[in-house]
Amino acid sequence: MDKESAIENMRKQFEDMTAEDFAQTWNKYDADGNGFIEGGELTCFFRDLVTAKKGSSQEAMSCVMLEEVIKQYMDAYDDDGDGKIGMAELAEILKPEENFMLILKTQDAQLSRADFDKIWQTYDNDQNGYIDTAELKSFLKEVLKEKKLNDATLEKYTAALLKMLDSNDDKKLEREEMKKFFSIKE
Repeated sequence: MDKESAIENMRKQFEDMTAEDFAQTWNKYDADGNGFIEGGELTCFFRDLVTAKKGSSQEAMSCVMLEEVIKQYMDAYDDDGDGKIGMAELAEILKPEENFMLILKTQDAQLSRADFDKIWQTYDNDQNGYIDTAELKSFLKEVLKEKKLNDATLEKYTAALLKMLDSNDDKKLEREEMKKFFSIKE
């Protein structure tokens, strides 16, 4: 099974998982904070992800099914065969919006008002109070610069942010919407 099929199968299993649920479960197993879950911890991690789903029980996925999901995911992501997976890789099981939220939660996404204003002015060149889709991609690239996003991931995060904030579906965001989304330090 290819990487996309494995991820899609896992997304179906965890479609109700929030970034918060994922992060809590991740932190339980990455106690040393090295950014990886390895070996037998991976099985326990996935089992907890299954039980963290709203209304699910441990019987929601048989041991055989659980092992198959883990195998598919490891086949898709563990290229060097070292038996460990990083948080960003494993977070691919989440919906794009939740994956994006997790990325923001796990990095220092707080900006000072001055930093936010400077970034906003850079991308709202015409000062019309909106950032369109193309400008939003550049904006996110700047805000999430430490993540070094590839084009496909940037597309997902842009679409996720528009889905979360673009209330009139005009494919652009107002300054106030963005300001509410990011934690702005006064």
